Amino acid sequence: MNLVTESKVSSRSILLKIDAVYNALDNEHNELFLNSCFENLYNVRTMQISLKLIHNLLIRKVRSKNADELWFCLENEQATRFLFFEFMLVMSFKPGDEAEYKNIIVQNRRLLEIYFGDGSKITPSHLYKAFDNEEDNMDDKYKLGLACIYESVLRAKKLNTKIDGHILNLVDDLDLFNQYPWG
Repeated sequence: MNLVTESKVSSRSILLKIDAVYNALDNEHNELFLNSCFENLYNVRTMQISLKLIHNLLIRKVRSKNADELWFCLENEQATRFLFFEFMLVMSFKPGDEAEYKNIIVQNRRLLEIYFGDGSKITPSHLYKAFDNEEDNMDDKYKLGLACIYESVLRAKKLNTKIDGHILNLVDDLDLFNQYPWG
């Protein structure tokens, strides 16, 4: 294990999108959201985060060859590991292999064609706009909202980055969406 730190603070995760989605839905779809796999995201959306604590933890981060784990050199130079699996358990996400689900997801392109035309490069900004503009079909608004939360909280990429295309197909099947291992 290399004890050289390589910390970088990023604040792209937009927890406020959770409230924006929740508040834009009707009661029926709010209930669906609170029973979805993103339920715990709703519960942590207003959590107070100690930037000082995060900073102190990040300056103690050490390199690891495994992308599914974080190592921190804490007191007395003793290394502590935090696994991605542990994060998934804390957030109540179902652990599993995403590759197994890739073949199950139906490539129907319905949401893509209705809301994004050719869909050559859909960014989070396009997705947020489609969500905000949908007024007639609350089921689709809910699905677009889940995709918004995925892009703004879990993926947290820059607003001009192309979205993960399979999310629109995955979110169109809510049962599969709620079973998906969000690794």
